[in-house]
Amino acid sequence: MNGMPLRIRVSGSARADDLLAYLRSVGADARREGDAITVRRRHPVLEGEPPMQDRMELEFILREWATHQPATTFEIEEAA
Repeated sequence: MNGMPLRIRVSGSARADDLLAYLRSVGADARREGDAITVRRRHPVLEGEPPMQDRMELEFILREWATHQPATTFEIEEAA
């Protein structure tokens, strides 16, 4: 079973394009949907993995990306 997809909202359309390209460059299954980017997990959940593992990993990746994007804000939510 794969985890729930996560949706990222980022400040600015150009920033969303940059983020989408970055996520794809690191191997993420990411798609642009309007003003948001949806990321889906490619591999199965590992036994004993914390329920928030996907979100923690995505936050780590986004923080790294945002360090090179002045005045950029983002928000992560579960995509239903």
